[in-house]
Amino acid sequence: MTDDKPGDDETPIDEFERIVTVARFISGAEAQSARTALEDAGIAASVTDEVLGGMYGVAVGSRLQVRASDESAAREMLGAAPASGDDLPPEIAEPPCPACGSRNVLPEAWVVGPEEQDPQARNARRKWYYVCADCHQAWPAL
Repeated sequence: MTDDKPGDDETPIDEFERIVTVARFISGAEAQSARTALEDAGIAASVTDEVLGGMYGVAVGSRLQVRASDESAAREMLGAAPASGDDLPPEIAEPPCPACGSRNVLPEAWVVGPEEQDPQARNARRKWYYVCADCHQAWPAL
């Protein structure tokens, strides 16, 4: 009689393979987008800690994790140039810069109104803007 312990046989068992974090995101949506891209490339991935932000109402971030054997392929894929806004569906693509037409645009949250003097104030309002990384033009997000 032999002791059958997980992983004792000659065939590796995927369920017991070490999991590693390959990226961290503030937004759960960004983490899920990266997970989807990895899975579309055939790399199994999962997002952890996503629920904590919604539960506590603060940005705790999310971790994107893969099997240790997929780590280098996942990091290579995540480090690749992002898809052009022209290649994305309109509902998820950032709008082009109205000044220069660049697609190198990122959303930013700015503190607005009288609370600008104290951005840590409990009632500080934040408004989303798009900012062009090429010409630094900023405009309100709708």
